[in-house]
Amino acid sequence: MKSNKLTKIMIYQLILVGFLIFFKIYTAITGIPDSSQNMRNIQRIQENTNKKSYAFAVVGNIQNSIDIFDDKIAKELEKQKVDFIISAGNGIKKGSDQYYRLFNRTIQKLSIPMVVGIGEGEVAEEGVGRFYEHFGPPCFSFDLGESYFIFLDTTGKTPYEWQTNWLKEELEKSLSYSYRFVIMQQSPIEKGEKYKSGKVEKIKYKIETWADLFAKYEPSIVFTSPFQLFEEEQIGPTHYFMTGGGGGKLVDKEEKSFYHYIKVEVGPEQILCEVVPVSTSFLGWIPQKVKNIWIVLQTTIYSYWLDILFILSWLGLFITVLYYAFTKEVDYYPDLEEEDWILPPGSQLNIAMFTNNYFPFVGGVPISIERLAEGLRRQGHRVYIFAPLYPEPYHQEHSDTMRYKLLRYLRRAEFNLPIINIFSPKIEKDFKELNIDVIHVHHPFWMGTKGLRLGKKYKIPVILTYHTRYEKYAHNVPVIGPIFKNMLPHYMVKRFAKKCDGVFAPTDTAKEYLRNLGINRYIQVLSTGIDFDTYEQIPTETIEKIHDKYKQGVEFLFCSVARLTQEKNLYFLLEGLEYLKKNMKTSFRCMVIGEGPEKDSLLAKVKEKQLEDCILFIGRVSPDEIYSYYKASDLFVFASKSETQGMVLLEAMAGKCPVVAVQASGIDDVIINGYNGFKTKEEAHLWAEAVQSVIEHPEQLQKMSDQAYEFAGNYSIDVMAQKALQVYYRGICKCEVPGELSTKKIEA
Repeated sequence: MKSNKLTKIMIYQLILVGFLIFFKIYTAITGIPDSSQNMRNIQRIQENTNKKSYAFAVVGNIQNSIDIFDDKIAKELEKQKVDFIISAGNGIKKGSDQYYRLFNRTIQKLSIPMVVGIGEGEVAEEGVGRFYEHFGPPCFSFDLGESYFIFLDTTGKTPYEWQTNWLKEELEKSLSYSYRFVIMQQSPIEKGEKYKSGKVEKIKYKIETWADLFAKYEPSIVFTSPFQLFEEEQIGPTHYFMTGGGGGKLVDKEEKSFYHYIKVEVGPEQILCEVVPVSTSFLGWIPQKVKNIWIVLQTTIYSYWLDILFILSWLGLFITVLYYAFTKEVDYYPDLEEEDWILPPGSQLNIAMFTNNYFPFVGGVPISIERLAEGLRRQGHRVYIFAPLYPEPYHQEHSDTMRYKLLRYLRRAEFNLPIINIFSPKIEKDFKELNIDVIHVHHPFWMGTKGLRLGKKYKIPVILTYHTRYEKYAHNVPVIGPIFKNMLPHYMVKRFAKKCDGVFAPTDTAKEYLRNLGINRYIQVLSTGIDFDTYEQIPTETIEKIHDKYKQGVEFLFCSVARLTQEKNLYFLLEGLEYLKKNMKTSFRCMVIGEGPEKDSLLAKVKEKQLEDCILFIGRVSPDEIYSYYKASDLFVFASKSETQGMVLLEAMAGKCPVVAVQASGIDDVIINGYNGFKTKEEAHLWAEAVQSVIEHPEQLQKMSDQAYEFAGNYSIDVMAQKALQVYYRGICKCEVPGELSTKKIEA
């Protein structure tokens, strides 16, 4: 129950994250900056303001303040019915896109037009381009009746020489007006020295020359906002107002630092300027410092609310996943129960097998499925095989084989891969009609996943067979081959197997591998069964024909069966046989049975090593005929290291062939050195010497042949089917479908 709730929480969190991603994309697309804001507001001012008598407010250092400007100053200005507002710079805390968006919302909420000047805040974090995108040029001017307004850029982003010349022209032009106002963020006179930062000092030497221009042209008022202070000074007829109380953090323990704005009333005869404090309760220096921090924090939250929510959503999702991972019930101890699960006499199971490949493709998995199905059917059970519908016809089909159309059939030089349409409703429709008791999947992906989902949906146990060392086939996987070779297949097998009710491993080595992965499910060793009846039905004449064709002129006939691909290590086989030919007087010939993309390269290598007389590539042989080649051979030789169970080795032993192979997982479990063959290190001379030691001692060869046959008897299809039934029945009784507990039983 807890798992289901956590899953729902994670789904909701993913939906929220997805919505936030969509919203960020939407705002980025729809929130296109409007560079004409200042121009439009100036037009509003010029069209709607009484040009002879009007009032405006100058505010500096708003810094996106919600608490001070939006909630206090703006509301008070609307009550006082000023005609327009001027931001003297630093209206924006930082030049990021979020702060610009927040400031735009502030302007849009105002019923009073605002004209925005540029300051250090507007250009921070590459913001100079954003200022132009939102408000237009940083240097501009406009007139209103008998007044002339000049806005300057003191950030250093506009070339000093150009701006100085432009300022001279504007001041000349302003001489025909009664009142002249200059708005600039930094001050050209020595004001507030002890508050100046290194950046202010760096640019002051450039703009201080403008004080000489102001002395010459005598503008009425110069408004600046370099700090969160209020100061006033008159130089000649020009008044200098430093107004920085529009928001942001105040200067600690400084009486001149308070929240305020300057109200300017312009009449036909005079200008009246009034500094208007904004009422905020003073709580003492420490509480005031806390309040300052809160104002900054509040502004940051309002500016970055979307990013903050986005981060918190991801963090919540991460914590939920982490909580689920650390609190879910896990049992790392393997299930070592010794109880025998014997199916009641007379019981008949309906078994569904899901596979990604099957006949007419000839390979280890199809052969293993067919033999297990045959063994189960002999004991009276129904086995339905859910398999791909190949383009090639297959005429030996069992009536209980269910074929499904492909999404695609990938044909490669190395392999052909049928991709079943697992989304077809026909699969589930057929499945429901069969009254299945147990599901047996043969791959931890695709059709295996389909079988697992059906098992969970209908509360039917699912058993997995681990057939293949997938990492050995990484060279066949495009793009992600290195990942598939080192990490992905192990994770895939582990993740899938832990969702199943039981696992078949073809050998003890494979079982140990699964345990090392951390799979604590019930694991039973189940090799591919051998049909001894087929061997007994082979006529002597068939064996003699093979001898006549391939053993003429040599003393011993070897056999090797493998698909001619890179992972089968066949070039090593050629090296070993080459060494054997050079160092042994006894004559031999080796039949290599199989097809594959490496055939031409292998033939070229045989020719290069001059082994044409002792190595023959037979090609593909049908599964029914291959047993004849085992019985006709004196020795089976093998070099592959990618096997999980060495099925062909057991088949060869059933044909009374001892085996010499390279030591590897899947090989160790079926070869006992000196008993039914030899396994050696991957060194050509050691492997060849093992072959030589067998065939040069006829009595030992005969003894090992008999022992190989005896050993293979433990792997008959009837024995394997009985072992499989025990695991099936165990799964049915326990039905360890994750999150559910079934009471389904098999009645006698």
